[in-house]
Amino acid sequence: MDNTEFKKFLEIIDVKKPTENKYRKWYNKILKISKTDSIFKIDKNELIQLSKSVGSNSKIDVLSLITNIFSKLKPEEDLTLFKLNLTEWRNNRLEAQPEKNKKEISIISYEDLNNILKDGLRNLSPDNDKAKYIVCLYLLFNFNVRNQDLIIYYTNKKELEKLSEKDKSTKNFIFFDNNKLYFLRNNYKTNEIHGSKSHTISNRFIKQYLKKNSGVELNKPIFINKTKTNYYTEHNIQRLTNNLVNELLGVDDKPINQQIIYKIITDHFLKKNNHKKLKQIAQNRGQNLTTQSKYYSTT
Repeated sequence: MDNTEFKKFLEIIDVKKPTENKYRKWYNKILKISKTDSIFKIDKNELIQLSKSVGSNSKIDVLSLITNIFSKLKPEEDLTLFKLNLTEWRNNRLEAQPEKNKKEISIISYEDLNNILKDGLRNLSPDNDKAKYIVCLYLLFNFNVRNQDLIIYYTNKKELEKLSEKDKSTKNFIFFDNNKLYFLRNNYKTNEIHGSKSHTISNRFIKQYLKKNSGVELNKPIFINKTKTNYYTEHNIQRLTNNLVNELLGVDDKPINQQIIYKIITDHFLKKNNHKKLKQIAQNRGQNLTTQSKYYSTT
């Protein structure tokens, strides 16, 4: 159960459930290590050290959370120490980012990844257990989605019109209107800034997957797990994207997630100096070209 302090913080901010759960985990871990019931009872220098141990590879996010809690609940506090450390850590990360990106995208080339997709679209049956991985890879390649974008409900225009305005505006849908297939994204990282995104899908395999795959049902998410008993949710959708290359190749040495796939695609078009494609990729992602270049480039 959340303590009063954390509850109050959650009431002020507006984040999705997976982010809330991540924040809760970090917050509770900080209190447990410090053996206290309030983050405000911990020395600021100690909180900086705790950010490193609690967050491991996410120390910036943990310290950002701590800073946010202070700014929302104790706005009178001097947060200079936190801000100075965040600036230093972010600058260090930016300096190391190109080498990190190079290492990650060396796992598999753009050409090999594209060939996996093309081969699956040509030769795999839409009702095959591996079909969902090809559909997922198609969406990653063509619309540059993140994990949460892949919680997609299969519906039709008639059913869509029955939904409440809240459901219509907070969920992702894929649906046929006559013979045209539309992918409507309302739930993605920067949707509050960029609004809904709508894409038209003409690929025959994707259409057949929705019509013929036994795991796809009307008004349900389009991706179901291996046992075909549960749908992927925002809590575990990363299992689908993290495993797709290994599953399609029948190997276990390709640790690739959706972010690495995005880096591979972005790097390919950066090297080709294809600004038109890079702009489209950034628009699909819901980010700007500066962010794209800063965090996903290898140079």
